[in-house]
Amino acid sequence: MGNEVIKKEKEFVVPDMGGIYSSQELFNGALTLAKSFSRSPLVPKEFQGNDGSCLIAIDMAARCKMSPLMVMQNIYIVYNKPSWSSKFIIALINQSRRYATPLQFTFNDDKTSCYAWAKTHDNEIVTGPVITIEMAKKEGWYGKSGSKWQTMPELMLRYRAASFFGNTNCPDLLMGIPSEDEIIDYTDENELYENRVFEEIRENANVEEIGFENISDDDDLNNTPEEPNF
Repeated sequence: MGNEVIKKEKEFVVPDMGGIYSSQELFNGALTLAKSFSRSPLVPKEFQGNDGSCLIAIDMAARCKMSPLMVMQNIYIVYNKPSWSSKFIIALINQSRRYATPLQFTFNDDKTSCYAWAKTHDNEIVTGPVITIEMAKKEGWYGKSGSKWQTMPELMLRYRAASFFGNTNCPDLLMGIPSEDEIIDYTDENELYENRVFEEIRENANVEEIGFENISDDDDLNNTPEEPNF
């Protein structure tokens, strides 16, 4: 037997980044789970048939100590950017048990300002930034077309106070992901319009296929216009 060079393919090793990346075994298990989720009609359409997105959601769920399905149902892609639903941010902070009390909200008398707060296990009060209707108007959130600040100001104050509390006091829980409402409010009107048009074109493109298989050369010949008689 002659000299043979046997090349052994190197096995891919997942770097230890915590979560599902802590070991090869955890990663393989999460990948198998991701494939199962991607085949389920219960997950949002963004995750259906997308093993990679499901794998990312599973990792996020592991870090949040939440159900992967709950994470998938509360993360939204807004103008190509991931975002949490505002109510999920409140649930995420409360479920973490980082604070001794659930997130609380304090309004002024005329309901035009709000801040979120919670009590620590050492009985200290942790507060978030104060959010006001005046701030919403100055930042341009209030006057945008279709803005919920005009129709549901109290709810929007509560949601924004919660996301600002998370951003300032426990950003690791949110993993740097903003709320859905924040992305919409912070996006320029022109960019909003361009993104809406792009999404509409993408959703409607190639919806109906045009079939040419039933068209034959004979059909073309039969449809040739007759020459006029003079």
